[in-house]
Amino acid sequence: MERPPDHRARLGKEDFLRLECVRGLAALYVVLNHARGFMWAGGTYLRDHAAALRPTPAERWLAASNQLTRAGTEAVILFFVLSGFSIAYSLREQSRLREFYLRRLARLYPPYVFGVAWAALVLVVTRGLRSDLYAGIYPMAPFPSMHQFLDFLSPRRLLRTLAYLDSGALIPQYWSLAYEWVFYALAPFLLRSPRRYFLASLGLYAVGLGAGLNGEDRLLQAYAFKFNFYFAVGVILFHEYGRLIPLARVAGARVLGLIALTCFAGIIVLNFQFGRTAATDLLATAMALLSIYAFVELKIDRPALVALGTQSYTLYLTHVASIVLVMTCWYWATGSTPPIAKPYVWWIALPPTLLISWAAARLVEAPSRALVQRLRGAQPGRSSS
Repeated sequence: MERPPDHRARLGKEDFLRLECVRGLAALYVVLNHARGFMWAGGTYLRDHAAALRPTPAERWLAASNQLTRAGTEAVILFFVLSGFSIAYSLREQSRLREFYLRRLARLYPPYVFGVAWAALVLVVTRGLRSDLYAGIYPMAPFPSMHQFLDFLSPRRLLRTLAYLDSGALIPQYWSLAYEWVFYALAPFLLRSPRRYFLASLGLYAVGLGAGLNGEDRLLQAYAFKFNFYFAVGVILFHEYGRLIPLARVAGARVLGLIALTCFAGIIVLNFQFGRTAATDLLATAMALLSIYAFVELKIDRPALVALGTQSYTLYLTHVASIVLVMTCWYWATGSTPPIAKPYVWWIALPPTLLISWAAARLVEAPSRALVQRLRGAQPGRSSS
């Protein structure tokens, strides 16, 4: 019997370095989103207090440009699509369940534990420097959530966090990691029939939208009717890559890259007008697909982007706690109280946040990657060395 044609992506090591560039840019964007959100009062505050603050034209322009960083949650969708694409590649051949789960655990959990420990340390240090920031006396974000984070060091909450069941002021981005692990747990079974998996995911997503089941307060329901679809998009892109390439080449990678930027512009405009909606999430999904294709086909693998991508997981895990540390040091050094009205102060958080991430990646993430490589090289009945 003739085998059906194989349309899966044929990717080399250099292609995955290009995907790391996409992942790194997404992580950097999330950092910009949180740094701006934690260390700037916002455009509305600047407008309402313009008489007292007297912003210069340059400050007004900067305040407007800060809106380009408002779509942090939509950027996380790129991670979901990339995860679906990468896991489809990892499971392209029959893989033993134990080996697959062990590799995922070795790759992801040590940096995660480090991220939790870093948040705990930052909580102790920043509360010692400026306890008023955790007192609940400042009504603007992020200070109410920082007050609710005071019990983070309790055994119950730490255990919930280590089980991916909790987040909070210093680790709000951890909400996405639980959905990643649900996907990893199910992927070896779901990906046995990628097309059926994608069609079922598309159907559930449509039902979720139509029946109002796509809320995010229940983990498994939100995964089934919402977030699973983004992983499925990445999976189907990998398995149908060869079929889609001729269609994409009609337009060309550069044109599709420009369309991806247009999707980003649409996300910003819609998010500014209506907040995050299904439309902005779908635009982010389209942007992820187009970005994957454009980076691979245009062979975009600049060393700085690759370096950023290889530490993107640690950057994602540690960046909010690092931003809170910088923010607290600012209030401590200046003796000021919230909020920060100047629309450029938040930039000072970027260098130390990236530096901390770089050091943590070398300390924890690099050994995790090396361990995964050893596990990949281990053959049944042989040493894993």
